[in-house]
Amino acid sequence: MAANNQFVRFAATEKDVLTFLKTHGATHIMITAKQPEETVLRGPLSDAFIPVYPIENFETAVVKVWTLHYPPKIQPDPKYLATTSGD
Repeated sequence: MAANNQFVRFAATEKDVLTFLKTHGATHIMITAKQPEETVLRGPLSDAFIPVYPIENFETAVVKVWTLHYPPKIQPDPKYLATTSGD
């Protein structure tokens, strides 16, 4: 779980995040105010992220949950299932 969180926090692009999450079968994602400012999920997000919690005051919430609606171009990538770095 910690490795997944690390990847999502430090991914370079939203596409990388979505590909990683789809590969792992994620249907929702939760972000808390404790996430670093530099995460790509702090900025404007595509329509793939549908806010579900909280309903009111979503932008200022300490905890945010989105359901994920993957665009057709986002496909699972087996490289995200590797358990070693390959070195």
